Amino acid sequence: MDKTLLLFTTVTLLATVSSCGGGDSTKPNVPTPSALIRVTGDGQSASVGAILSTALIVKVVDAGGTGIPNVPVQWSVTGGDGRVSSPTTTTDPLGLTLVTLTLGSTPGRITVSASAAQLPAVVFTATAIGPPQKLIYNRQPTNVTAGAVMVPSVLIMVQDAAGTVVPDFNGLATVAISPGTGAPGATLSGITTQVVTGGFVTFDNLRIDKAGTGYTLTATTSGLTSAVSSPFTVNVATAATLAFAVQPSDVTAGAAIAPATR
Repeated sequence: MDKTLLLFTTVTLLATVSSCGGGDSTKPNVPTPSALIRVTGDGQSASVGAILSTALIVKVVDAGGTGIPNVPVQWSVTGGDGRVSSPTTTTDPLGLTLVTLTLGSTPGRITVSASAAQLPAVVFTATAIGPPQKLIYNRQPTNVTAGAVMVPSVLIMVQDAAGTVVPDFNGLATVAISPGTGAPGATLSGITTQVVTGGFVTFDNLRIDKAGTGYTLTATTSGLTSAVSSPFTVNVATAATLAFAVQPSDVTAGAAIAPATR
């Protein structure tokens, strides 16, 4: 066979095979997942039993950062008490997918893991806030001079059973000298009952009138476990001036002044 005819026949055959799908030119270019990114929803908190207001969203991207569609993502609660809306979701045309998280009845920290295509998993955290249970000193009373304002101010918070601040607690809190501590007959003055706001209450003008050691303050509010502060000392006030309690009176030269001056 003529060499020119043979070459033409070979090229024609290859073109025919390619047009019939026998080559790679029509094979779809499937992007390779390179990373699983946490987009939003991390670090939320809500009351036990609630559904978090923001969904947990992840994105699957290629090496250039472009989202990849149709990638399955597995979701699981790996710590704490809660449940996700679906154990598996699939990414949309932008590479995004999401679940919602419902908190369980147990207060505390919850973790949720998302994984896809052998990529490193990403983790979301949330906090379930239980009913208010106790008062805790966030900032303790410190040593102070008798009659002076306590600085820094005393700060107390309301917590649930897991030790999380309960921001929606409404009520009043009161502080008082713990019975049997400090100097007998000492008085705590200032505004000793304050409104709890956002789970915290500040007592910023407390004074104790008598010097003594081993003072503690007890904080109470209706229905919650009270809190007792660490011991502190009230020091003797420094004298600012000298004054006669009994003035000297007229006296004969050489005689003792009576009554005695003091």
